Order: sequence, then C-alpha cells, then structure tokens
Amino acid sequence: MKSNLRSTASLFDRTLKGLLDGDADLELPGTKDEAIRTQLGVVAKLWKNFQPIVERASSVDVEGVAKDDLVQMSKLNLPLLKEMNMAVKMYEQLEQ
Repeated sequence: MKSNLRSTASLFDRTLKGLLDGDADLELPGTKDEAIRTQLGVVAKLWKNFQPIVERASSVDVEGVAKDDLVQMSKLNLPLLKEMNMAVKMYEQLEQ
C-alpha cells in the first residue's frame, strides 16, 4: 500500500507539472492557455498542502498514520479532486 500511495502521489505531481509545462514521457504538451494555467495554479496550491501529508502517510504502516493526517487528507482530498476535474473540463472545452 505504501509504495502504491507513493507512486500515485508521484504520478499526480508529475502530471500536474506536465499539464503546465509539458512532459514528453507522459505525452503532455503543456499549455499556454492562461485560464487553464490559472486553474492548474489553484490545483498546485491545494496539492502543496496535500502532498506532505501523503508523503508522511506513505512512510509509515497504515496503523501508524496520524489521526490528524487522516483528518486533513479527508478534508483536502475532495477540493483537490474538484479543482483538478475543473481543469480537465477546461481542456475538454478547448478541444471542442
């Protein structure tokens, strides 16, 4: 589970950066669209708060995850996903 959590967090981080600036290995060209870049900035700000919690959680056994971290993860997860989903929808609208 710990390695899965670490790899998922790493992929999210890399994808977020790739959506902004490009990542050839992920086949992401990056974007110059200011509205999307602004939205991805909102996501990045949320991720900056969420990522350290995920890193701490992935460094201990499940039983060792601090209750405060679980509460924070629960609180921050949905806003992060909603904002990323909004960015994805903005990309979809560009392609129409």
